[in-house]
Amino acid sequence: LDDGGSQPCLTGTLTAETLPLPLPGNAPLPVALLQGWQGRLQVKAGRVLALGETVLRDAAATVEVQRGRLSLEQLSATLGGGTLSGGASLDAGVKPPALALQAKLSGAALHAPVFGLPLDLTEGSADLAVSLRAAGYSVAALGASLEGTIQATVHDGVVSGFSLGSNRNLVLLDGRRLPL
Repeated sequence: LDDGGSQPCLTGTLTAETLPLPLPGNAPLPVALLQGWQGRLQVKAGRVLALGETVLRDAAATVEVQRGRLSLEQLSATLGGGTLSGGASLDAGVKPPALALQAKLSGAALHAPVFGLPLDLTEGSADLAVSLRAAGYSVAALGASLEGTIQATVHDGVVSGFSLGSNRNLVLLDGRRLPL
């Protein structure tokens, strides 16, 4: 901690075998905590948990607070056997506070039904690109204002829930019948 400047500055490194994430409630976001100080923390964790389940492996990121803005930068981790990268920020200097998230997931393995529906994607390799924005004073308000794009691509996918052999009326997009 360096308190010799105009604002106290906290810097450091946090390395953990397991890092449980707190889940936000519906209370107002504590954005006032982002004012009056600055900091930069390098974080590394072998496993990141949410609700007691491992959601990320080999995670690393830089967490920074500066001028009322909380940033998660240079995020890298393993998710579902794929590579996750990205960042996020919460800017408390604007009214209402603004949240932004950018992330990419490459090569995640699918080994079980994804949606839990009768017609479902059950296997494959997935790539995902996410760009989201929201604004609000609570998690509920952020959720209500959430906008952006999510793009998913699945390679070598397997779909369950129908039988090509029992449906002789399948037609291709160009109008040709599927030869069964």
